[in-house]
Amino acid sequence: MGRVISSMSMSLDGFVASGDRDPFPETSDAPEDPPGAFVMGRRSYEYCRDGSGPGASVPCFVLTAEPHPAAGDGPFTFVTDGIESAVHRARAAAGDADVGLHGGAAVRQCLRAGLLDELRIRLVPRLLGGGIRLFDHLGTRRVDLERTKVIEGPEATQLRFRVLG
Repeated sequence: MGRVISSMSMSLDGFVASGDRDPFPETSDAPEDPPGAFVMGRRSYEYCRDGSGPGASVPCFVLTAEPHPAAGDGPFTFVTDGIESAVHRARAAAGDADVGLHGGAAVRQCLRAGLLDELRIRLVPRLLGGGIRLFDHLGTRRVDLERTKVIEGPEATQLRFRVLG
């Protein structure tokens, strides 16, 4: 069974999306193995649904409070019964491949539920000054990380952590 992995670019001041909620621009320092499925929130779905996002060719499980009229549209399955169900379904769809998370909300929900296996941050030397922070609203659960790799590149420094416990 694959791992549940978050791989996101983040500004030095901790933002993963700008103030206008656009996703932070990706960097290209090192290629990643593509996941076998994605779990994402509704904002990520809106960004990815036209086929330009990272989930265009694999099953995507969209976290939502209510079913979407486009249910069954392309690779997207809307999940209304929580993060645990979405991750379970994504793991089944991915088989032995990893499950990727798209969007800060999905990452935070997985962290709170203890479902995240690996956290990959591409730390970009830029200060956005506002937007959506990755680690806001995690609740009171302490999350311990073990640094497994640091990769310095011209556009970003990649930090990789295994989530402990």
